[in-house]
This record gives sequence, structure tokens and C-alpha cells, in this order.
Amino acid sequence: MQESVRKVDISDFFRQVVGIGNEIKANDPKTPPERLQPLVSLLSNIRPSQAYFDLQDNVAQRLEEYLGGVDWDSAKNIFTGEANEESQAFLQKVTNAMTIIARDEVKNAGGQRILFPAIPVKWTDRIGSLKGSTLFSLHRLDPRRDSISVSKKLEALTGSAGEAIVTATHENWHLVNVALGQAVKSGVIGPSHPLYHDGLYFKHQIDRNAHYTVGAAYKNELDERTAIHFGDRIAWWLQQNCPQMLSFQYSEDGPVLLAASDANAEEVATPQMLH
Repeated sequence: MQESVRKVDISDFFRQVVGIGNEIKANDPKTPPERLQPLVSLLSNIRPSQAYFDLQDNVAQRLEEYLGGVDWDSAKNIFTGEANEESQAFLQKVTNAMTIIARDEVKNAGGQRILFPAIPVKWTDRIGSLKGSTLFSLHRLDPRRDSISVSKKLEALTGSAGEAIVTATHENWHLVNVALGQAVKSGVIGPSHPLYHDGLYFKHQIDRNAHYTVGAAYKNELDERTAIHFGDRIAWWLQQNCPQMLSFQYSEDGPVLLAASDANAEEVATPQMLH
């Protein structure tokens, strides 16, 4: 463990986050970037536990194995440039597989099976410039009400099937975090579970509505950083194994490891150290 690691009281941490966020109007698009810096400094100094890193790695590896069995030549023909039921069904199969894997890996980590139902995926033209978004019930994930939305604009791009897959899996990772938070709140995951402190963090984030949508505050939330990393991991796999599915060159070097990038923070507070 690094010498820079410090103890943080989780309740006090989120009191600070919400207080600063309200004071600087962090969700107002008109807020200047420099005004966000105190909030960014707090958010960027939190990283997950090693158990969480292992969970994300295991889910990604198994999802990559699933993707390895896809007939990508046929899949490319499904994405015709116009959002349709067939391409939506394809995205649903991918996120369903990811959901089953994530449930299984959480159980492997600590013995408890969490409530994490498969959430419907849909094409939408109602999320502006966003590639994707999630709608989830605060207290209990419910496939009758909740959804993952993927922008129809991605379908309009040449060869964008891969980017739609990346977006859907990115959004589904947000729901992994929600499921962990709700599992802690319901008592399904208790203090002895290796992912307890990670779930406790997301429980507080949900309970206190500590979500930020503007600039660096948005990109430095733990929930967003982990979802970005998961999507990046899938994008890298697609680029290496079926580049015809991507409309962009992702990277020559692969995704930056979340653990390595977060370890460079001046002060890193791990959820194991949170009360």
C-alpha cells in the first residue's frame, strides 16, 4: 500500500463533495472549469479496492471470450446505418451476457449473489450529444422501468457497430456499480464481503445524489472512470480482433490500466480505508 494512502470517513467525504458541488453549481454547464477544481481534487483521489479491480478484469476477460464466439461478418450486416430491432437485439445479447458474468463474478468474489437483472437496451434520439445513458431505479434495479439508451447517431456512422457495443457495455458497467451500492444498502453484501467498501461508496453516491455531469467533475467520478475503463477495454479488444466493427482508431497502446493511472494521484483513498 502506498505511503500516500490516507483514511477518509465516507460520510464526511460525501458531505464535502455535495457541499462543494452545490456551492460551485457543479452541474451548471455555465460553471467555469477552474471553479470545478476543488470538486475534481476530491473525486480524483478515490480509487476502488483490489477486489474491484479484479472484478472488472474478470468480467472483461469473460466478456471478451463471449465476443470471441461472435460471427462478426454477420454482425456487421446487422448494423445497416439505421437503428433497427435486429441491431438492438444484438446489443441486448451482449449486455445480457455481461450481466450474467458480472453477477457470477461478484458471487465468486464473496459468496453472495446480488440482484442485477438484465436491463433493456434501446436506441434513442433523445440524449442530445451523449453516446449513451442509463435510467435506473434508486432502490432496486427493475427491468420494467430501467433502461440503457444508445444514441441512434452511433448507428448512422459508417462501421459504428463496435462503438455502439462499447457504449452499451460502458453504460452497463454503471449498472454494475448501482447493483453493488444497492446490495450494500439491502444488506446482501455485508462488511466481510471483499467488495463491501466499493458498494458502500456507490450506495452513498446514489443516496446523496452525488452525480456530476459537467467537464472534469464528470470525468473524475469513480463511477464514470470505471465505466470509461471498461468500455475502453472492450474497444481495445474489438480493435485487435475485428477492427472492421470500429469507425475510429482506438489506440496503438491499449487502454491505460485504471489501477496504474489512479496510483499516480497525490493522495489516494482506497475504499478499504473508508468507514
